[in-house]
Order: sequence, then C-alpha cells, then structure tokens
Amino acid sequence: MGEIPGWIREQLQVEGWVVVESLETFDVHLGDRYADRAAALQKALAGDALLASRGKASLSRDLEGEFLIGRLRRSAKPIEEGDERLLVYSLADSERHRMPTREGPTPDSGHSAQETRTWTCPACARAWEVLAALGEIPSDSARCPDCAAAPSEFTPGQVVRVQRTRPRLGVVDSAVRAECLLPDGAVSDVGPFTGEYMVWHLSEAYGSLAPADPDFEREVFRNLPQDPVRRRGLASLIMAATSAEPEQIEALEPEEEGHLLGA
Repeated sequence: MGEIPGWIREQLQVEGWVVVESLETFDVHLGDRYADRAAALQKALAGDALLASRGKASLSRDLEGEFLIGRLRRSAKPIEEGDERLLVYSLADSERHRMPTREGPTPDSGHSAQETRTWTCPACARAWEVLAALGEIPSDSARCPDCAAAPSEFTPGQVVRVQRTRPRLGVVDSAVRAECLLPDGAVSDVGPFTGEYMVWHLSEAYGSLAPADPDFEREVFRNLPQDPVRRRGLASLIMAATSAEPEQIEALEPEEEGHLLGA
C-alpha cells in the first residue's frame, strides 16, 4: 500500500459532518469537517463548503443540482498491510439536498443560505421561516409539530418496500422535518413535517447508488434484528439513507413480513 502521506494521516483522525458532491465520488473526505449538521448544511447552501475527494478540491458553489451532507464515521477495524494501518470511513446519516437557484443574491454575498419563505400552519396559524432552497411543502401532507404529531403511517424501524429505479427493501427512519432559519441565524430541522420519510436502504457497494442484488438484499434484511429500535440502529450503520414520499413507500404484506423477519 505504500507510505501514507502525513497530511492524509492527520485528516484521517478527524470526524464530523461533511458535504459531498455524491456518494459515487466519495472515498476519504479531505475537505471541511463541521461540528453539527446545521453548520454543514448552511455552509453548503452558501457555497462555502470545501469538497475534496479523489485528489480534487472544489467549493459547493460549483455544484449544479444536488449534494449530500452526512456524518463521517470511522470503521471499527482498519485495513492493515505490513506496518501500515489505514482507517476506513463511511458516510452515515446522509441526506440529499438541492442547491439554491442562481437567481438572486450570489453565494459571495453570504446571504443565499438564509433565503427563506414563510410557511403558515393551516391548523394553528403559526408561521415558520422555511429555507427557500429546499422546495415547497405539500399542503395536504404537511404537519406542524406545535399542533400535530408526526405522520404515523410508517413507524421507525419498519421494513418497507420503496419504489426507486426498481422496488427495494428499506428501513424507515423518521419523518422528515423542514429546515428552518432560527432567530439566531442558525439553520435547524425544527420546522414542519414535510410528509416525507427518511428510509435506509442497501447499495451495491460503498460509494455506489447501484441497487443491491435482490437475493443478497433479502438475505441481509432477513438477518436484521427483530426489534424495530435495534433494526433501525443497525441500518443506520450499514446502509445509506434517502428521503421518500409516502406514495413511494409500500408496507409489506403480513405474510411477507413474517417470512422475512421471522416474526
């Protein structure tokens, strides 16, 4: 494997929230690390997040369309070859976001991350300053956490089938909440529920969004813990997460669920 340069060794010691262009380009992230999710998202939307993967560095303002933020986690076991030990990282709690449009203030102005629009809850009339870059909240499925509980059609830890390029199994994480601008200027996910759910699913291999082989996928899900809390926790470590609308999610039939999970 050869000598690992000192600057790479130093970067490998640091974990935290990172911004990446895509899972396909992610290997060992050598860009910026952030202490929390809100800071990573705010820097990314402002165009100031440094991305670096496979030896190429750029800023998030150069991205077109989507980007991902996630928590950089160190694997339990490093790769060892001779006297060399290389720490291996994975990207957990990953979330897909869209860059703001190029119209209006430029990223250099420092205000693009804080552009908001007002969303008013139809039930209690509370107003929320939702980040404009994150799209519209569907009025028929939105929930305000001040006056209503989160959508409960699917529960955390439930195994479901998600419609992507092909139907694939997934583990429901939680209902998605809109990103809002707080009075102190920080971005946080305290806003209304958007009607979407975060769902953990397998990929063919780390760094690829290609779907896993169906037989392999079923075998993995068959060996997940029966307890929904433990199942959700394990899925967060070995799978990738994306948001899905309710119409993309299908509950398993009781017979299929019993056969798959051994219930």
